[in-house]
Amino acid sequence: MEPSAVKAKIEKEIGKSALKRIDDEVSAQVKKLSQPQQTIHDAWIDYYMLFGNGTGTFFVPQGVQFYSYSAGFLCSKPTDNASLTCLVPILNCKAVRVFWDAATQQVLYLYGYQTKP
Repeated sequence: MEPSAVKAKIEKEIGKSALKRIDDEVSAQVKKLSQPQQTIHDAWIDYYMLFGNGTGTFFVPQGVQFYSYSAGFLCSKPTDNASLTCLVPILNCKAVRVFWDAATQQVLYLYGYQTKP
């Protein structure tokens, strides 16, 4: 998978070696937490879409889909109101790196990148 424009922006902002160090640390955490039989893919996302339905006057979230401009759809994560509330701080980050199970295309881990103000 091609590196995204998001990753290129982060490299420009903090430097290639700093981003590599962060990527290596996150990848090591994911590897430690994952099941041995899983094939895990990852990408810095370019955008995401929230989907659900609007029954009555309330929107009921059902999931979030993650995309890259170069590859299109990457993976998804089922959500409800409670889990969406937990996702909001990550999704509001400057950049988000997603890890997913290749067999199911379900999100396993999300990491948000946010610079200090």
